[in-house]
Amino acid sequence: MIKLKGFEKSLYVEKNLILDLIDSSVKEETPMHMSIIDAVVLNRALKDEKYNKLLNSFDELLCDSSLIVFLYNWIYNKKIKGFNGPDLFEVLVHEKKYNQLIIGTTQEMFNEVKNKSSNKNLFYLDIGFKNNWKDFNYELIESYVLSNNINILWVMLGNPKQDYVSMKLKDRGLINSVVISSGAAYLFYLDSIKNSTIEIKGLKFLWLRRILQNPRRQLIRSLEVLKNIKKFINLFK
Repeated sequence: MIKLKGFEKSLYVEKNLILDLIDSSVKEETPMHMSIIDAVVLNRALKDEKYNKLLNSFDELLCDSSLIVFLYNWIYNKKIKGFNGPDLFEVLVHEKKYNQLIIGTTQEMFNEVKNKSSNKNLFYLDIGFKNNWKDFNYELIESYVLSNNINILWVMLGNPKQDYVSMKLKDRGLINSVVISSGAAYLFYLDSIKNSTIEIKGLKFLWLRRILQNPRRQLIRSLEVLKNIKKFINLFK
C-alpha cells in the first residue's frame, strides 16, 4: 500500500489484498465504496480542495497511476508492481460468484463486455446521461441493486462525476454492495484503448498509447500532470 500526504487512506496496489478486501466485503454484506485513482484524478485533487475532501470520504482507494508506483519505487528503492483499474475489471468481470451491475456505459458496450466475458451474472442498467450528477435517478439504481442482489456495482461515468455518484449512494446508505468508481476500465477490456505491456520500475506507458489514440485530449492531461511533477513527489514527504 502507498501512503500519500493529504490522503487519509493509503492507496491499494497489491492484487491479492484488493481482491481479498472485495471478497470479504461481499461475504459480510458490508458496503464498501472504492475509487480508482489515476494521475489525472490526483492532479485534480491537488488543485481542488472540495474534490480532495470527496476522495477522502471513500472507504478505500486503489492506485491506478503507474507514475505514483514508479515514484514510490524510485524514492524508497522498492520493486512493487501496480494493479490498476483495468486489471481489476478484467479479473472481476470473469468472476461468476458475484452478481455485478454496470452503469454509465451504453447497452452496446455492455453487450460486448458480456459476450466477451460469458458471465451470466453480469447486468446492465441504463441510467441515461446527465450533466449534473445530482440529477440521476438514485432510487432506480438502489431498487435494481436490492431486487437483484447485486454484490458489485461498477460506476463508469468518468471522473469526477462517477465519484460524486458513488458518494451520493454512500450517503443515502440503502445498499450494501461494493461500489467501484472505475471510469473507462471496460474500454481497456474491449481493447478500445490499448493497455501497455511495457513496464519500467512500475511505470507503464499507457499514457503514451492514449496520447497517440486521442492526442488533443490526452496530451493536455499528460502535460498538466508533468507540470505538477514536483507536487507529486512531495506527496511522499
